Amino acid sequence: MKKNKVVVTGGAGFIGSHLVEKLVELGFDVFVVDNLSEGKKDNLKKVFDSISFVQKDILSVDFNELLKDALAVFHLAALKSVPKSFLFADDFFRVYIGGTRGILDGSKLN
Repeated sequence: MKKNKVVVTGGAGFIGSHLVEKLVELGFDVFVVDNLSEGKKDNLKKVFDSISFVQKDILSVDFNELLKDALAVFHLAALKSVPKSFLFADDFFRVYIGGTRGILDGSKLN
C-alpha cells in the first residue's frame, strides 16, 4: 500500500505537468492519467522516471482500481477550444461529466 499516492488526470498538460512536478518534489507517489490528446509527455520530462503514467482516455480508466489507497485526486483532464465545444457539445459533455462521474464513483469506494 502506498501511503503517499496521488492521482492527477490531465497531468501531461501545461497546468497538470507543473502540479505533477511539485507533487514529486514534495515526495508523493504520483499517478498521471492522460490520453495525450492535448497534453504532451515532453511536459513531464523532468519527472517522468519518478511517476506512474497511464496513457488512457479518462472514460476508459478503472478509477475503482486506480484510486485504491489514494490520498487525493487532482482532476485536470479537459478538452480545450471554445469553438469546438459548441460544435461537439455531446463529446465535451461526455468527457467532462462522464470522466468526473468515474472519478467520483471510484473515490467513494476507496
